[in-house]
Amino acid sequence: MAASCGGGELSMAEYTEQVGVVVARASQQYGDLVVSPQGAVLIAEPEQIARFAPEDLQAALEQVREIEAEVEESVAAMDPRPVLRF
Repeated sequence: MAASCGGGELSMAEYTEQVGVVVARASQQYGDLVVSPQGAVLIAEPEQIARFAPEDLQAALEQVREIEAEVEESVAAMDPRPVLRF
């Protein structure tokens, strides 16, 4: 399989590189979240979880959903997607 390079289409290498940038950014955002006081609930050990309220988990999960939404939007914006030729 080879990716087409003409007509403004992304090559598979370019697409993969752009997806890698999006993944790296999301990974950094998630890493920043889990070390923050608001995100600590996401990595709490079972004996630590009682320190958190259900609202703490809800708030942290909302931030995770925001990160996921940004990833989805970024990948969707990579248009045109690579065209595979057989």
